[in-house]
Amino acid sequence: SQLSFQVGGRLRARNVDLGSEVNGGEILATLDTRDYKLGTANLKGLTQAAEADHQRAQRDLRRARKLIADGFIGESALDVAINAEAASSARLRALQAQHGESINRLAYTELLAPDRGIVTALQAEVGDVLTPGQPVITLAWLKEWEFVTAIPESQIASLRPGQPVKVNYWSLPHQSLDGTIREIAPAADPASRSYSVKVSFAELPDTLRLGMTGSIAISGGAGPAGVLPTSALLNSDNRTSVLVVDGDSFKTRLQEVTLGPPVGDRVTVTGGLTEGDRVIVAGANKVVPGSRVRIAE
Repeated sequence: SQLSFQVGGRLRARNVDLGSEVNGGEILATLDTRDYKLGTANLKGLTQAAEADHQRAQRDLRRARKLIADGFIGESALDVAINAEAASSARLRALQAQHGESINRLAYTELLAPDRGIVTALQAEVGDVLTPGQPVITLAWLKEWEFVTAIPESQIASLRPGQPVKVNYWSLPHQSLDGTIREIAPAADPASRSYSVKVSFAELPDTLRLGMTGSIAISGGAGPAGVLPTSALLNSDNRTSVLVVDGDSFKTRLQEVTLGPPVGDRVTVTGGLTEGDRVIVAGANKVVPGSRVRIAE
């Protein structure tokens, strides 16, 4: 979620860095408040003066009503007092509203975290002059991480919101996470003809990081569907393979895979890999099949 100020101004301080974890209500950044404080102080003074004028107009009106009852003034003098009191009341209400608005604008010079999250992007630096609504910080909510994948149209009919699935991350080969399908896109992507599916979790391990890739296993479905970076793919003789690392010998072997539609700069894997397979995703073209590798945990 991109966060921005509701008012404009010069960015005076930014209290977080990329990767910082924040709590709800924490001040993430502040604008220069000098002009806002001056405006608020000016309106406060005008409001106090208007309150005094209104109190005087009320006293004058009470006096005029007493005098007309005693026959000392006419109706025209009473009308003048009534109109003066009404005008002072309207001016007071307008200034009170402006003063309240200025107090709100001053409060808006602090950018607060709506909830617990982690900073994933910074769009402004100290000293930048910002406009209202201009993105400043991007947060990912710590309690709302989701696994997003693309499912081919041939398999989408078997899925439904609320359906339980198993999510297997390549970096966590010995751990499957219980997830639930939260959302299925109502329409296919026009380029890939695949449907975006979002999976939510009840619990997340501490070792999980944003951007990790993996696959989902659907009970009764057509098998795992996940994504890999294109750097993991090896093409030879019109076949696409990946290098899988054996869990016991730590030797690599070529494994032919079936690909689905692309997902951004990654590609969907719909067949050829099983749960727990370790795949070399970087520098695969430099590794000789059958060679022994060391896995950095």
